[in-house]
Amino acid sequence: LVCVMKLVPSLLAISMIIFFPILGTAQWLQSLTAAGSTKTINNREVLSLVADGDRIYAGTYSSGGGVFTSSDNGQSWLATTDGWNSRHVRHLVRSGSSIFAGTSGGGVSVTSDSGASWVKKNNGIKELFVFALTTVGDHVFVAGNLEGMTTDVFRTTTAGESWFKCINGLPSTVSATSMAGSDNSVFLGTTNHGVFRSVDNGEKWVEVNDGLADGVTVPRV
Repeated sequence: LVCVMKLVPSLLAISMIIFFPILGTAQWLQSLTAAGSTKTINNREVLSLVADGDRIYAGTYSSGGGVFTSSDNGQSWLATTDGWNSRHVRHLVRSGSSIFAGTSGGGVSVTSDSGASWVKKNNGIKELFVFALTTVGDHVFVAGNLEGMTTDVFRTTTAGESWFKCINGLPSTVSATSMAGSDNSVFLGTTNHGVFRSVDNGEKWVEVNDGLADGVTVPRV
């Protein structure tokens, strides 16, 4: 199945299906097959994509969820299953040789063997409902809810073996939507307090909302 579209320079991620470009043309090929598995990536809600070398990871949410991997530019996909505690994957990030997967109510799982197996890494975050993941250097940050509606932010420098809360400077009512790392800074987007930035690996957060409307919701940073 070929979908002909105008090619844009940025990655095109469409919920429930994945397309990848055919180099040298203005075509996108829909990529659905889950090789070696009865599961397919078709009709799944794809919430996150991350690349590690020539391997692509797709985090899915609906129809059973889970992570699919492709090592042939999306021509075929393999469903990864070993070690999963939550099938609903909201976010994926790469840190070193590991891929971190943030889930809905299952905390964080990590693979260091190209998705062959996944290990829960929830020491300090329990079964967190993850809203965002990002990296700055060897630090991995996760934002999510443990209970109630308030967001907590945690960081690890040990590939997820332990997580430490870092919320100094964040309002008690903050609700996170997204995170992004840039150089030595990490940014936190929220639904009710705009954007916060930390330049010391989460030790302290400061509002950076000049030019933004009061109480603005920032769905992505």
